Amino acid sequence: MTKTRQNAGPALNVAFDQLSKGIDRILDRWPSGQRPTKLRLLNDLAAAIRPGSDWGALKAATNTVSAPAAGMNTGFIPYPPKDSLTATARLTAVEADEDRLSLSDLSENARPLFGMTHQGERILGLDLTLSDGNGFCQASIYPRLILFRDGAIRSVRAFADELEAEAARLIFGAVQDVQSVPLSPIMSQAGGCDLRVLLGPCRAVGVFPKPYHGVEDPDLSGMGLRVLFDEDDVPDPADLDILLRLASAALPHLDLQQYPADRSIHFRLIQPMQDVWRPSRFDRPSTLEDRPVYLIPKIGQWVEWGHKLLDPGFLDHGSLGEALDLALALIGIDDRDVFLRARMTPEPKRHRGARAARPGWRGGLAADWEVLRLPEAGEARTLVLDGDTAGRLARALNGWAIREGYAVLDEAGDAGVEALIPRNERRATHHLAQVRAIMEGADPGDAR
Repeated sequence: MTKTRQNAGPALNVAFDQLSKGIDRILDRWPSGQRPTKLRLLNDLAAAIRPGSDWGALKAATNTVSAPAAGMNTGFIPYPPKDSLTATARLTAVEADEDRLSLSDLSENARPLFGMTHQGERILGLDLTLSDGNGFCQASIYPRLILFRDGAIRSVRAFADELEAEAARLIFGAVQDVQSVPLSPIMSQAGGCDLRVLLGPCRAVGVFPKPYHGVEDPDLSGMGLRVLFDEDDVPDPADLDILLRLASAALPHLDLQQYPADRSIHFRLIQPMQDVWRPSRFDRPSTLEDRPVYLIPKIGQWVEWGHKLLDPGFLDHGSLGEALDLALALIGIDDRDVFLRARMTPEPKRHRGARAARPGWRGGLAADWEVLRLPEAGEARTLVLDGDTAGRLARALNGWAIREGYAVLDEAGDAGVEALIPRNERRATHHLAQVRAIMEGADPGDAR
């Protein structure tokens, strides 16, 4: 039988910013309580327009590679040599915050700088350093310029008295602006170490963690290049190409221990895992914040650790929050508001005179745990993975739990209590290599 093409009806050309503003108006009228996030509605809209796509994929599919803006120094950013080593660059959306600057604001405010020169050398990029300021990101007042002259790239510190007035305004304006962008989650996922923020003639922003100790594997989640963009404003391919070239050119001048000093690096984009959350009927407890909570069956109420109705043998299971974060990071899931829902048993009573902690001294963890995403606004969702990925996640989480002193049980029995344990926000990056080894089959007691 001959198939006939269905009439899709009249077409309507609508710009992305118009759709985004329309969603804003919908959310303004949405009752409080179960209001979804803007990105969730944009993703639903994108899936209706182009099945299988989210908002970012829809924008990327309709974008074309545009020519560099006139007057920019983009054409002087070199491509890495063909014999370069390959490292990953992780695409990372940054959640919007109405009280903070967006990444687009940061990059657009600094853009004119990258059509200028400094003492006869073309300005290709701006290198800023962010440090942990005890709950906020603090920018160094010593920015550096990535410069090009006669085929060579170099980095110099930008001193105000050596700069032209407009260049100084743009550079130190960026130093002030970067502190107003919500980058604390990115810093936490890098273990709280300094971040080297790279701006250039593009809408994307590059971030390199600068480890404090030892040499970290840059392919471990959070320790390599992050390509940051606003969650509802995905950069086009031309912007991504410019940023990756700039990152390769600037890297030898950033003094980062996780990359070889004697080889050029070519960066390859990767994305976090997507489309892995499915609707759940679980109701988020009103008492849920950033500490574990436990369900007391007698009263049907969730309570925090230390509550008088909770068996004192239950420990504060923060180490399981660490296990959850590390295991999820290693399979490429960066989402926040994530919790481990599990049945726990209290720590066993120690015999008098026992000198060493026995295996399972922290208590038991039932192996049938579940990973939930529980945003304050929006519906609960459960993590659904393919068999191989689910197995890797289970090996990593259970293995690190065993190493931390838990017994992984087939079932918790009558002594079990249901617990919700939040994902750690500050990543223990020094344990990533050990958890990866466990994920790949190493014995939890021997992982190094």
